[in-house]
Amino acid sequence: MILFSLSAVFILSIVSVHAEIEYNQTDEYNRTDEYNRTDYLQLAPAPVIKRRTPVIELLEKSLDANITKGRPVYLYCTVFSTPSPVFQWSWENISLGDKRDEFDKDPILNVGKVQNEEYKTTSMHKVCYPGNYTCSASNNVDSVSTSFQVENESLKCKHDNPWVPYIFEHTEWVREFTGNSVILQCKCSGYSLGWDWYRNRQKINYWKPKYEYQEGSLIIHDIEKKDEGNYT
Repeated sequence: MILFSLSAVFILSIVSVHAEIEYNQTDEYNRTDEYNRTDYLQLAPAPVIKRRTPVIELLEKSLDANITKGRPVYLYCTVFSTPSPVFQWSWENISLGDKRDEFDKDPILNVGKVQNEEYKTTSMHKVCYPGNYTCSASNNVDSVSTSFQVENESLKCKHDNPWVPYIFEHTEWVREFTGNSVILQCKCSGYSLGWDWYRNRQKINYWKPKYEYQEGSLIIHDIEKKDEGNYT
């Protein structure tokens, strides 16, 4: 009896799968049959808001003007400002404000252009009287100003609007002895007129016995050396 041996070789190939799964340590005790997956949220950096540095700069102005044909002239000043500017006009250091009347809506006209919080604004003022005018602009951080000199080479300058008061006669210079009275004349035409007198830029109180008000003209009684000065 012949015995034969039979053998078979089995090759077992084991494929190992290695997976790295990220999870929080606290999740180790909360697992179910499904793997816990961790999602990551990446935040972009916060946008940088660029704030414009406050600035104000005078760009352009009109030249000094001469009234030659009895017509008003226009003065203007242009500024660049961040933030928006506020304009103020004055004549002989007296504020003109931005008063309006029924017939002359825009004696002071501001025309502006805004782009990215930057303002280029022009303020224009119609004038009919000689003297020194000032245009001031402010943006609550800084201010700029410029001056204009207006001369009157005609006999008189009438405003386009007949309601606007017009001074056609006034005392330019006077000399008087102390103890006497002097009259500073100021004759005007217009409607609903009101007058104010100033001495060296200070408003005069008409109620004092020393002063007398007469249809726009100012009478100063018992003049003294200290009464010398510039009257407007």
